[in-house]
Amino acid sequence: MPLPELKITKNWFDKTMVREINWDNLRNPIMNWGAAINRAVQQITLDAFGSSYSIDNDGAPNLSKSLLEEIQDIVAGETPIAVFQHGWMANLSFTTVNSPTFAETIRFQGANGQTLSELNPAYVCMRSAVNPGQMKIFKLTQGAEINMNGLDWGYNGKGDVTNIVIRMLLLNENDQNIRFGLALQGGRTEISNSNCFSVAASVTAPEHILVNTSLASGNWPVMEIGWGLASFTDSANRWEIPQSTSIIHPGFIADGHPSLWSPSFTGFSAAPSGGAAFWAMVGKMVYIDLHRTTNGTSNATYFTFTLPIKPKRDGKYPVGPVTDNGSVKLDVGEVSLTGGSLTATVFLTLLEATWTASGAKNARCQFAYEAFE
Repeated sequence: MPLPELKITKNWFDKTMVREINWDNLRNPIMNWGAAINRAVQQITLDAFGSSYSIDNDGAPNLSKSLLEEIQDIVAGETPIAVFQHGWMANLSFTTVNSPTFAETIRFQGANGQTLSELNPAYVCMRSAVNPGQMKIFKLTQGAEINMNGLDWGYNGKGDVTNIVIRMLLLNENDQNIRFGLALQGGRTEISNSNCFSVAASVTAPEHILVNTSLASGNWPVMEIGWGLASFTDSANRWEIPQSTSIIHPGFIADGHPSLWSPSFTGFSAAPSGGAAFWAMVGKMVYIDLHRTTNGTSNATYFTFTLPIKPKRDGKYPVGPVTDNGSVKLDVGEVSLTGGSLTATVFLTLLEATWTASGAKNARCQFAYEAFE
């Protein structure tokens, strides 16, 4: 809305008007114009700095810096608003919206819950994609919506799962654009465009990222800006993040927060069941806790299960206790991983003895490994 013009009617030489009326005709427009200007300035400062900002009768603000200096500080990245791994962000958040029935769409918006625009921008500072050792500041005037319908990430066909950590990302594309993304795997400082897809059905591996638009070829800096807990309904291949303050966590990274997964087993006529299968990431490290409380029934001399995240390299780790042919063994078992593969092979002993192809079979597995990228 434009500021009002100051209009004064000159009638000082009108012999039919008295001096008092002449004075009122001069004073009233000035007073009304000043009040309108004051309301406009109050609205601008309220939008920018909140209700604590004010200007006294001499026109001096109650902040230590002028409006211009405060705005310049924000643009220059000097104001420490929400410190993150690689920089900071201001007035940026996310929520979920129904589309049309289930909360399967992530909406990136202003921290005030309003749509990003020229009048309600967000600011992001993250690692430059072009200049080593430098940071890049972006002004965001447009958010995005990403629909999760059709995502896979390796969960499809393995049953319903709840409490799956989904990470909300920003990607710096060539210091020109900010792209929005959703990820299962964390711990990455840059992402190859070959792992980014704008179509949910193409996101089939745990290292894949669903983005709001396709990225140019290259490896682009990434920053996590929050996370949410999703539920997966296998029969409909549907992901959903309910609208709850205990489920949606803007402004935090998900490192160390446990997530559930549903491993597939081979070597059984009836797979181990009960208990839980948890995993978490801290940086690039993946931590596994697979504890099935009900033994499976063996029908082979081998034992495998699927991991939630691929390992970077081959590895062998002790596990236990192990149960073979209905008997809990004193020996320590072993889990063997292959770099780039989601399949983990469990052996009866550290010497990689095989299993009995009958009877009850199980293994408690707790180990950690570096994630594949």
